[in-house]
Amino acid sequence: MYEKIVNSVFSVIGFVLICVVGFQMYSCTEEQRKNNERSGTVFPIGAFDRIEMKQVQSFRLVARSVVDPDLSRLREMDVLLARLVTSRGFGRIKPMVVELPDLNWKPLDNRPLTYGLPLPEEQSIRISGLPEYFLVTREARPTLCIAVRGPYNWDTFGPAFLKLEEWMRENNTVPTGKPRILLYDLHSFSPADWKKAELQIPVR
Repeated sequence: MYEKIVNSVFSVIGFVLICVVGFQMYSCTEEQRKNNERSGTVFPIGAFDRIEMKQVQSFRLVARSVVDPDLSRLREMDVLLARLVTSRGFGRIKPMVVELPDLNWKPLDNRPLTYGLPLPEEQSIRISGLPEYFLVTREARPTLCIAVRGPYNWDTFGPAFLKLEEWMRENNTVPTGKPRILLYDLHSFSPADWKKAELQIPVR
C-alpha cells in the first residue's frame, strides 16, 4: 500500500514537471516568434504558383559567398551559418536566403552565390576574425514574388524564375536588385515535393 502511494505521488510530481517545462518551452517559443515578427525578419510566404507584387521591408543577413554551380551546398552553408548565429547568442530565424548574381545565373555558372540567414533588427553580431562571413543589408523595395513547392534544385526554381521574367517583360518592369530564393524547409521532414520556397526579384 505504501509503495502504491509513493508511486502515485511521484507520478503526479512528474506530470506537473512535464507540464511546467512544456509551458516554459512553449512560452519561450511564442515570445521568440513574436520578437521575430516584430523585427520583420520572418518573411511570410505568398500564395503558391501565383505571381505577386509585395513591399518587402528592409532586412539584414549574416552571409557567406561560395561557388555552388549545382546548388548542392545548401545544407552545408545552412549548417555553417546557423552555427555562427547560435554561437553569438541568436536564435535561428527562417528562411535561409540564397542570392543569385543576376537573372542570367544558371547551373554550371561558376560565379559565387550569397547564402544568408536573417538577423533581428537593431542587433549587432561579431564576425571579426571570420573574413569569409559578412553582413548584408537590403533596403525595402517593391518585390516580384512567386512561391513554389518542390525539391530544392534548379528544376524547381528555373521555371519559376522564367515566369517572373516573362511577367516583367509584359509589364515593363525591370529588376533593381539581385534575385533571391527563400528556403523554408531545409530542416523539415516534408517530402521533397512538398518543400516550400519563394522566389523574389526586387523591381521598379
